[in-house]
Amino acid sequence: MINAIFLFSCKGKSAKPKNEKDSLAYSFYENGNIHQILRLRNNKLNGKSENYYEDGKLRSLKFFSNDSAFGPFMEFYPSGLIKRYSFLVSDNHTTYQKEFDKKGILVKELGSPLVKYHHSFSQNKDTLYFNFIFSDFGFEDLKVSISSDGINYKSPTLLKLELERVKELKGWKPMTTLNRTSFYIKMEENKSLYSKKYYDTITFEKLKK
Repeated sequence: MINAIFLFSCKGKSAKPKNEKDSLAYSFYENGNIHQILRLRNNKLNGKSENYYEDGKLRSLKFFSNDSAFGPFMEFYPSGLIKRYSFLVSDNHTTYQKEFDKKGILVKELGSPLVKYHHSFSQNKDTLYFNFIFSDFGFEDLKVSISSDGINYKSPTLLKLELERVKELKGWKPMTTLNRTSFYIKMEENKSLYSKKYYDTITFEKLKK
């Protein structure tokens, strides 16, 4: 049973605009242990939320952006081992999921590490801008290769985001350099316990999840 909820404002230096206000909301079990920690910005869920078992062990982590779920959602067994990993792009839309048994063995996987993508064109339609987001949860070093023809692949540098185990690739290409209207994406990691290769084809007209 939850005993109480407290709200605290956060102070200190940050890069956020001056008109934005950060705060923390805590709820507690009757035994005094923390049940939940929520991070808010302007009274909206923003950033990492944490849920705990009554004995104080971490139960789940979930990320929010502007009051909507976005990013990793991790659930843990009472032992501390990961139970389920999901990547949420909205409150009810999961694009990647891994489930583990009580020994930490992967038993189910849905989707691929390419968890979200988006594209746009320049005003005169001569340049394509793209944005890919990848989850490297469970991998020692996820390698991503991209091709515009399905034959010649290049491995660009991925940028780390503030979200846990999430990387991003932003770029642009002149339309004259594209032989087809698709990107071919290969994802692989040969060092991890759950080594596997993934392939994805992204067509510009459908480049939105």
